[in-house]
Amino acid sequence: MKKYAQFLILVKKHTLLLVFLQVGFALAGRAETIFSMQVNANFGNRSIFNQANFTFGTYNGTLFDGVVLGTQDVGQVFSISSVADDVDFNTMIQLLTNSTNDVIFYSLHASSGVGDYNDAFESQLFSGLTNGGPDLAGYCIQSFSLYINSLSFQTPGRNPNHDGIWTDMNGSVTFSIQGTPVPEPSTIAILTLGVTVILMRIVYVRRGSNSLTKSFFMFVNESTNRCRQRGMAVPVPLSRRTSSAPRV
Repeated sequence: MKKYAQFLILVKKHTLLLVFLQVGFALAGRAETIFSMQVNANFGNRSIFNQANFTFGTYNGTLFDGVVLGTQDVGQVFSISSVADDVDFNTMIQLLTNSTNDVIFYSLHASSGVGDYNDAFESQLFSGLTNGGPDLAGYCIQSFSLYINSLSFQTPGRNPNHDGIWTDMNGSVTFSIQGTPVPEPSTIAILTLGVTVILMRIVYVRRGSNSLTKSFFMFVNESTNRCRQRGMAVPVPLSRRTSSAPRV
């Protein structure tokens, strides 16, 4: 804890280090929804059922196929973020980010398998994403989610054969993919430089008179002073900022 406190004091004293840290925290932000689609079902079948399934995937792997849906699940969210949630988690991430224009199958259907099935190339599904490829190769996928908008079963429903053996199913779900864009090489270089600056400063403080390190930080301090003299914006250390929020 003592070393950690000393590190925080060190960061507060040097505005340049603060800038690099703020950039790093911003890039390591929380995952956001990078793709979302609504899938609907409206069909009838000569059978009696009251459960449904949703699937999204390829011949090599599918997601959510093990989740059985009922009317009680309306308004619920099902999530997959590891192989513990779905054995095809890693397989699907690889398929969705291999820069190959694979065919994706998706459907909301009865648990018996009857219903309407859809398919589309990845370039069609992800056409609104400007990642430079047919799939999600420019993103780091972290999780998948399925929100149940509505679901109902009517038996015998329309009963077209007048024998009571019929079910009409209506439903709607929203399938989403969460993740973050893969950092550009230039961004990684900036973060590397920031970490290097921090490490050099720590070495300078602990060992004292290293001429190379000392010269570097003299240059940084002089540059900061010149910015202030010219009226240019210089980042303000955390210790000098004011906030109306109470301290925790």
